[in-house]
Amino acid sequence: MNIFLIGPLFRQRIPERMRAVLTVAILAISGTVLSVTPAIAVPQSRSAEPFMAGTTMFSATKRCTAGLVLKDNSFFGGITEYRRSVRFILTAGHCGSVGDQWTTTSGQVVGKAVWKSAAHHDFLLIRVEPRRDLGVAPGCIPGSQRLPCVVVSSHYYPRAVGRVFTNGPVASESAPVNGTSMSGIEHCLGLGFSGAVCRHRSTERPRDEPADPPDAQDLSFTRGPVRFLQQGDSGSPLFSNNGNVFGIFNGRMSDLQGARYTKVLLFFYEQTGYALAPPE
Repeated sequence: MNIFLIGPLFRQRIPERMRAVLTVAILAISGTVLSVTPAIAVPQSRSAEPFMAGTTMFSATKRCTAGLVLKDNSFFGGITEYRRSVRFILTAGHCGSVGDQWTTTSGQVVGKAVWKSAAHHDFLLIRVEPRRDLGVAPGCIPGSQRLPCVVVSSHYYPRAVGRVFTNGPVASESAPVNGTSMSGIEHCLGLGFSGAVCRHRSTERPRDEPADPPDAQDLSFTRGPVRFLQQGDSGSPLFSNNGNVFGIFNGRMSDLQGARYTKVLLFFYEQTGYALAPPE
């Protein structure tokens, strides 16, 4: 369908508010699409169970990446199957606040943020509830007088594992997380939305790098490719070739030649009751 509007005549005969309405309608009819923030497709493998380091997540206002999966290592964390199956995701603190709910691209609940660093390190911890499966088996409770009887049981399974995505954003290859110390000379940045980029090397703070922001103290730095980042890469893991996840990505350095990150060891200084989650 062709629509022709004569500029001066259109402006003279139609009030300003009506012209705005007609303009929007014409754009819709002609197939023109206007978007303020274009959506970026997220591969299903990066936003589905089991969640792991490099999983993409969304809150009501932001999107970020899982940096590391942990378990409760306290006495109470191991007394029941349910507690043993609860997992925790460590991500960047500037991604949100305690109480924020995080989901996948499809809206599946990942978990709720339950802790944020009081020492002004860039950490946020998200609790991931386990999956509950109900089972039915033949049998009777002692003292039961009715036959046949059935026993209903429930089992809990973790929905997040101690693994890290090791490639680009499309494929789903991953490796077990073996530790939290830096190992080797070169490292990788496992960006959730942009994919893994490697050839990063540790460096001292550049002289022209601004001071750490108030909510992200004690940052460390690497030199390597970071030019093509996307919104939501914050919180991504920095990992070594042996699978050690040693850092949580904070952002690019001011000269765009490297990355800022927070050492995972700083989390364990604040929270001693956690350990790496099993890879399965």
